[in-house]
Amino acid sequence: MTYGSFPAGTKELKKYTLTGVYFLLLDNKVVYVGKAKNIYSRIHSHILHDRKLFNRVKYKEYDESELDAREYLCIQRFMPKYNIVHNGARKIISRNIKKASLNDNLSIKEYIARNNL
Repeated sequence: MTYGSFPAGTKELKKYTLTGVYFLLLDNKVVYVGKAKNIYSRIHSHILHDRKLFNRVKYKEYDESELDAREYLCIQRFMPKYNIVHNGARKIISRNIKKASLNDNLSIKEYIARNNL
């Protein structure tokens, strides 16, 4: 698994056709967590169509089978302002993931490493 980042809104995004969980950041604060089978395509969609304000993107590669659980854990950890959790939508996922320690002082990279995400 690879952890990485790239600046939002650049032509460099075309090489990021990865599957995983991504984080939209504004001034180093996570404002949205999402999952994608093609991170480039999804970020491009955010840039063109969303009203979410962000100036950086970070991502973590995962197998497609892990996306729901990993996204759920990261949303619970960071509580981003643009994520909306629908009641009952995550019941199956929450049964299948381990409880993680949510230390507020951890960076995204540290949180992912510590919780083996």
